[in-house]
Amino acid sequence: MIKKDIVNKIWENIKSDIYKRDVEKVVEELLNLIKNTLINGEDVKISKFGKFILYQRKQRIGRNPKTMEPAIIESCRSMKFKPSKKLKKYLNS
Repeated sequence: MIKKDIVNKIWENIKSDIYKRDVEKVVEELLNLIKNTLINGEDVKISKFGKFILYQRKQRIGRNPKTMEPAIIESCRSMKFKPSKKLKKYLNS
């Protein structure tokens, strides 16, 4: 499912006088809010859905798969998603 599909599904489910472009703006703003919160170093928790967790990966030594030469992989920030217990229960039922 892509962002366009999400906008279409929300717009279809609302069945109101709201324009599709307004739904698109809301979805875009939500995604920007999550992105900016993670960029600022904070986690994002959405009740009954899950938590986006920011963490720092350490610098490590890897290998170039073509030449098999060792290469340093720099430290970087990454994100994990941890689903809530209710979401896990729903997915496994």
